[in-house]
Amino acid sequence: MKVPMPAAFRERGARQTARVLGHSLTMFGLTPGDRVFLKPAESARGVVGQIVLFRLNGELYLKRLTIVGDGQVRMENAHYDYDPLVIRKTDELQMLGEVVGCQRTVRAQTYRPLRVRTNHRRPS
Repeated sequence: MKVPMPAAFRERGARQTARVLGHSLTMFGLTPGDRVFLKPAESARGVVGQIVLFRLNGELYLKRLTIVGDGQVRMENAHYDYDPLVIRKTDELQMLGEVVGCQRTVRAQTYRPLRVRTNHRRPS
């Protein structure tokens, strides 16, 4: 299904979308099922500190890119259960896009009504 590109994200350079899977970015406000809008990212240096979509050794990831003091590239998660990905010189890294916006679809859920007693006596 083709998703229409909101004008506000298109104006910020977005050209593609991706769906968030997993919980590793929940503390950044991205939850499973969210759609992120991405603008092209040419190099890692241009998107330091941003959330990016990248391919690492053939697998797709959505993480925040950081570079630590000694020049080591790391992909940070935003969930305490996940360790950062440290990029090695032997890894194949391809930057695919920088997140410029997010869209969340909220679905209504049907709940069973609570049974509440309405004909009770007050204590005397």
